Amino acid sequence: MKDIVRSQLYQLRKERVIWLVFIGVLLIPFIGILAEGVINCEGDYPTQTYLSDMSIISISGSLMFVFSFTGFVCCGDFGDKTSNYEIMTGHRRIEVYFGRVIPCLAVGVICFIIIISAPIIVNTAMHGWGNQLDMGQTLLRYTLLIFPIIRIFCTAIFISFVVKNAYILMAVGYGAFVLSGIGAVFFKEGKSLFLGLTNINMLCMFDSWSTYGLEGNENYIYDASLSAGQISGTIIVSLVVSVIFLYLGYVFFHTDDLN
Repeated sequence: MKDIVRSQLYQLRKERVIWLVFIGVLLIPFIGILAEGVINCEGDYPTQTYLSDMSIISISGSLMFVFSFTGFVCCGDFGDKTSNYEIMTGHRRIEVYFGRVIPCLAVGVICFIIIISAPIIVNTAMHGWGNQLDMGQTLLRYTLLIFPIIRIFCTAIFISFVVKNAYILMAVGYGAFVLSGIGAVFFKEGKSLFLGLTNINMLCMFDSWSTYGLEGNENYIYDASLSAGQISGTIIVSLVVSVIFLYLGYVFFHTDDLN
Protein backbone atom coordinates (compact mmCIF):
# COMPACT_ATOMS: atom_id res chain seq x y z
CA MET A 1 0.00 0.00 0.00
CA LYS A 2 2.95 2.34 0.61
CA ASP A 3 3.83 2.14 -3.08
CA ILE A 4 0.30 3.15 -4.05
CA VAL A 5 0.33 6.07 -1.61
CA ARG A 6 3.69 7.26 -2.98
CA SER A 7 2.39 6.90 -6.52
CA GLN A 8 -0.67 8.99 -5.73
CA LEU A 9 1.40 11.71 -4.05
CA TYR A 10 3.74 11.82 -7.05
CA GLN A 11 0.82 11.99 -9.46
CA LEU A 12 -0.80 14.80 -7.46
CA ARG A 13 2.15 17.06 -8.18
CA LYS A 14 1.37 16.83 -11.91
CA GLU A 15 -2.37 17.42 -11.70
CA ARG A 16 -2.52 21.04 -12.85
CA VAL A 17 -6.32 21.20 -12.77
CA ILE A 18 -6.34 20.44 -9.05
CA TRP A 19 -3.86 23.14 -8.17
CA LEU A 20 -5.56 25.67 -10.43
CA VAL A 21 -8.80 25.01 -8.54
CA PHE A 22 -6.90 25.32 -5.26
CA ILE A 23 -5.39 28.68 -6.22
CA GLY A 24 -8.71 29.96 -7.54
CA VAL A 25 -10.56 28.95 -4.37
CA LEU A 26 -7.81 30.50 -2.24
CA LEU A 27 -8.10 33.81 -4.08
CA ILE A 28 -11.88 34.15 -3.65
CA PRO A 29 -11.81 35.38 -0.01
CA PHE A 30 -8.83 37.66 -0.68
CA ILE A 31 -10.77 39.45 -3.41
CA GLY A 32 -13.66 39.86 -1.00
CA ILE A 33 -11.35 41.16 1.73
CA LEU A 34 -9.90 43.80 -0.57
CA ALA A 35 -13.32 44.85 -1.86
CA GLU A 36 -14.91 45.10 1.58
CA GLY A 37 -11.90 46.78 3.15
CA VAL A 38 -11.61 49.48 0.48
CA ILE A 39 -15.23 50.10 -0.52
CA ASN A 40 -17.35 49.49 2.55
CA CYS A 41 -15.02 50.13 5.45
CA GLU A 42 -12.59 52.68 4.03
CA GLY A 43 -9.66 50.33 4.52
CA ASP A 44 -10.69 49.29 8.04
CA TYR A 45 -11.88 45.71 7.95
CA PRO A 46 -11.05 43.84 11.19
CA THR A 47 -10.99 40.06 11.10
CA GLN A 48 -14.05 39.80 13.36
CA THR A 49 -16.06 41.58 10.65
CA TYR A 50 -14.65 39.31 7.93
CA LEU A 51 -15.54 36.21 9.92
CA SER A 52 -19.07 37.33 10.64
CA ASP A 53 -19.75 38.54 7.09
CA MET A 54 -17.67 36.57 4.63
CA SER A 55 -16.13 33.44 6.16
CA ILE A 56 -18.87 31.29 4.64
CA ILE A 57 -17.60 32.33 1.19
CA SER A 58 -14.20 30.81 1.94
CA ILE A 59 -15.83 27.65 3.25
CA SER A 60 -18.11 27.45 0.21
CA GLY A 61 -15.15 27.67 -2.14
CA SER A 62 -13.34 24.96 -0.22
CA LEU A 63 -16.20 22.54 -0.94
CA MET A 64 -15.58 22.91 -4.66
CA PHE A 65 -11.94 22.05 -4.02
CA VAL A 66 -12.87 19.08 -1.80
CA PHE A 67 -14.90 17.34 -4.49
CA SER A 68 -12.51 18.21 -7.32
CA PHE A 69 -9.50 17.00 -5.35
CA THR A 70 -11.24 13.78 -4.28
CA GLY A 71 -12.36 13.07 -7.82
CA PHE A 72 -8.86 13.24 -9.26
CA VAL A 73 -7.24 11.29 -6.42
CA CYS A 74 -9.79 8.52 -6.00
CA CYS A 75 -11.14 7.96 -9.50
CA GLY A 76 -8.60 9.59 -11.76
CA ASP A 77 -7.02 6.19 -12.45
CA PHE A 78 -10.18 4.39 -13.49
CA GLY A 79 -9.95 5.73 -17.03
CA ASP A 80 -6.54 4.18 -17.79
CA LYS A 81 -7.25 1.02 -15.76
CA THR A 82 -4.41 1.68 -13.31
CA SER A 83 -6.48 0.20 -10.49
CA ASN A 84 -6.89 -3.02 -12.48
CA TYR A 85 -3.15 -3.30 -13.01
CA GLU A 86 -2.47 -2.77 -9.30
CA ILE A 87 -4.81 -5.65 -8.45
CA MET A 88 -3.33 -7.85 -11.17
CA THR A 89 0.18 -7.28 -9.78
CA GLY A 90 -0.78 -8.65 -6.36
CA HIS A 91 -2.23 -5.74 -4.42
CA ARG A 92 -5.36 -6.47 -2.44
CA ARG A 93 -8.41 -4.32 -3.03
CA ILE A 94 -8.26 -2.90 0.46
CA GLU A 95 -4.72 -1.69 -0.30
CA VAL A 96 -5.81 -0.14 -3.60
CA TYR A 97 -8.72 1.54 -1.85
CA PHE A 98 -6.93 2.97 1.17
CA GLY A 99 -3.87 3.75 -0.93
CA ARG A 100 -6.07 6.47 -2.43
CA VAL A 101 -8.15 7.34 0.63
CA ILE A 102 -5.14 8.10 2.86
CA PRO A 103 -3.44 10.69 0.60
CA CYS A 104 -6.83 12.14 -0.29
CA LEU A 105 -7.69 12.83 3.35
CA ALA A 106 -4.18 13.82 4.45
CA VAL A 107 -3.35 16.26 1.64
CA GLY A 108 -6.94 17.40 1.21
CA VAL A 109 -7.40 18.38 4.86
CA ILE A 110 -4.08 20.26 4.85
CA CYS A 111 -5.20 22.20 1.76
CA PHE A 112 -8.53 22.96 3.43
CA ILE A 113 -6.74 24.34 6.49
CA ILE A 114 -4.69 26.61 4.23
CA ILE A 115 -7.81 27.82 2.40
CA ILE A 116 -9.64 28.87 5.55
CA SER A 117 -6.67 30.07 7.63
CA ALA A 118 -4.70 32.10 5.06
CA PRO A 119 -7.35 34.86 4.69
CA ILE A 120 -7.73 35.11 8.47
CA ILE A 121 -3.97 35.45 9.01
CA VAL A 122 -3.53 38.01 6.23
CA ASN A 123 -6.57 40.06 7.22
CA THR A 124 -5.50 40.11 10.88
CA ALA A 125 -2.02 41.30 9.87
CA MET A 126 -3.54 44.06 7.72
CA HIS A 127 -6.48 45.26 9.84
CA GLY A 128 -6.18 43.65 13.26
CA TRP A 129 -8.59 41.26 14.96
CA GLY A 130 -11.10 43.60 16.61
CA ASN A 131 -12.45 43.83 20.14
CA GLN A 132 -15.93 42.30 20.00
CA LEU A 133 -15.16 38.70 19.06
CA ASP A 134 -13.26 36.35 21.37
CA MET A 135 -10.25 34.93 19.53
CA GLY A 136 -10.00 31.69 21.53
CA GLN A 137 -13.63 30.73 20.98
CA THR A 138 -13.35 31.60 17.30
CA LEU A 139 -10.23 29.46 16.85
CA LEU A 140 -12.07 26.59 18.52
CA ARG A 141 -14.91 26.90 16.01
CA TYR A 142 -12.53 26.90 13.07
CA THR A 143 -10.57 23.96 14.46
CA LEU A 144 -13.81 22.01 14.74
CA LEU A 145 -14.48 22.70 11.04
CA ILE A 146 -11.93 19.99 10.28
CA PHE A 147 -14.38 17.30 11.44
CA PRO A 148 -17.35 18.11 9.18
CA ILE A 149 -14.96 18.68 6.27
CA ILE A 150 -13.50 15.19 6.84
CA ARG A 151 -17.09 13.97 6.79
CA ILE A 152 -17.65 15.68 3.44
CA PHE A 153 -14.36 14.28 2.12
CA CYS A 154 -15.48 10.76 3.04
CA THR A 155 -18.85 11.34 1.36
CA ALA A 156 -17.02 12.51 -1.77
CA ILE A 157 -14.76 9.42 -1.61
CA PHE A 158 -17.80 7.16 -1.56
CA ILE A 159 -19.36 8.99 -4.53
CA SER A 160 -16.07 8.84 -6.46
CA PHE A 161 -15.86 5.05 -6.24
CA VAL A 162 -19.47 4.80 -7.39
CA VAL A 163 -19.36 7.14 -10.39
CA LYS A 164 -15.65 6.60 -11.24
CA ASN A 165 -15.47 9.93 -13.03
CA ALA A 166 -13.47 12.89 -11.73
CA TYR A 167 -15.42 15.45 -13.73
CA ILE A 168 -18.73 14.32 -12.27
CA LEU A 169 -17.21 14.93 -8.83
CA MET A 170 -16.16 18.41 -9.98
CA ALA A 171 -19.76 19.09 -11.01
CA VAL A 172 -20.99 17.88 -7.61
CA GLY A 173 -18.43 20.15 -5.96
CA TYR A 174 -19.67 23.11 -7.96
CA GLY A 175 -23.23 22.31 -6.86
CA ALA A 176 -22.09 22.14 -3.23
CA PHE A 177 -20.31 25.47 -3.71
CA VAL A 178 -23.48 27.10 -5.05
CA LEU A 179 -25.70 25.67 -2.31
CA SER A 180 -23.31 26.65 0.46
CA GLY A 181 -22.63 30.03 -1.10
CA ILE A 182 -26.30 30.94 -0.93
CA GLY A 183 -26.64 29.36 2.48
CA ALA A 184 -28.14 32.57 3.80
CA VAL A 185 -31.24 31.55 1.85
CA PHE A 186 -31.30 27.76 2.15
CA PHE A 187 -29.49 27.13 5.43
CA LYS A 188 -29.97 30.38 7.34
CA GLU A 189 -31.63 28.59 10.21
CA GLY A 190 -29.95 25.25 9.50
CA LYS A 191 -27.42 24.89 12.29
CA SER A 192 -27.84 21.21 13.07
CA LEU A 193 -25.48 18.23 12.99
CA PHE A 194 -27.72 16.45 10.48
CA LEU A 195 -25.76 17.44 7.37
CA GLY A 196 -22.15 18.43 6.85
CA LEU A 197 -23.28 21.75 5.35
CA THR A 198 -25.56 22.61 8.27
CA ASN A 199 -22.84 21.60 10.73
CA ILE A 200 -20.42 23.97 8.96
CA ASN A 201 -23.10 26.64 9.00
CA MET A 202 -23.47 26.20 12.76
CA LEU A 203 -19.74 26.71 13.29
CA CYS A 204 -19.41 29.69 10.94
CA MET A 205 -22.47 31.67 11.98
CA PHE A 206 -22.05 33.77 15.12
CA ASP A 207 -24.87 35.14 17.24
CA SER A 208 -24.67 38.92 17.03
CA TRP A 209 -26.41 42.00 18.38
CA SER A 210 -26.07 45.61 17.30
CA THR A 211 -26.45 48.91 19.12
CA TYR A 212 -26.30 52.49 17.87
CA GLY A 213 -23.94 55.11 19.27
CA LEU A 214 -24.63 58.79 19.82
CA GLU A 215 -23.25 59.64 16.38
CA GLY A 216 -25.48 57.11 14.66
CA ASN A 217 -22.70 54.55 14.26
CA GLU A 218 -23.63 50.89 14.59
CA ASN A 219 -21.71 48.73 17.09
CA TYR A 220 -21.82 44.94 16.97
CA ILE A 221 -21.52 42.42 19.79
CA TYR A 222 -20.67 38.81 18.85
CA ASP A 223 -21.02 35.56 20.76
CA ALA A 224 -18.74 32.78 19.52
CA SER A 225 -19.21 30.38 22.43
CA LEU A 226 -20.25 26.77 21.83
CA SER A 227 -21.99 24.38 24.18
CA ALA A 228 -20.43 21.06 25.18
CA GLY A 229 -23.14 19.29 23.19
CA GLN A 230 -22.31 21.21 20.03
CA ILE A 231 -18.60 20.45 20.39
CA SER A 232 -18.96 16.75 21.18
CA GLY A 233 -21.76 16.35 18.64
CA THR A 234 -19.68 17.87 15.86
CA ILE A 235 -16.79 15.50 16.58
CA ILE A 236 -18.78 12.31 17.20
CA VAL A 237 -21.33 12.64 14.41
CA SER A 238 -18.67 13.62 11.88
CA LEU A 239 -16.42 10.68 12.76
CA VAL A 240 -19.28 8.17 12.76
CA VAL A 241 -20.61 9.35 9.40
CA SER A 242 -17.06 9.40 7.99
CA VAL A 243 -16.47 5.77 9.00
CA ILE A 244 -19.83 4.74 7.53
CA PHE A 245 -19.11 6.33 4.15
CA LEU A 246 -15.56 4.97 4.03
CA TYR A 247 -16.93 1.50 4.76
CA LEU A 248 -19.66 1.82 2.11
CA GLY A 249 -17.07 3.01 -0.40
CA TYR A 250 -14.88 0.00 0.29
CA VAL A 251 -17.82 -2.42 0.10
CA PHE A 252 -18.76 -1.00 -3.30
CA PHE A 253 -15.17 -1.10 -4.56
CA HIS A 254 -14.63 -4.60 -3.21
CA THR A 255 -17.57 -5.98 -5.20
CA ASP A 256 -17.11 -3.79 -8.29
CA ASP A 257 -16.01 -5.46 -11.54
CA LEU A 258 -14.00 -2.29 -12.41
CA ASN A 259 -15.34 -2.12 -15.95
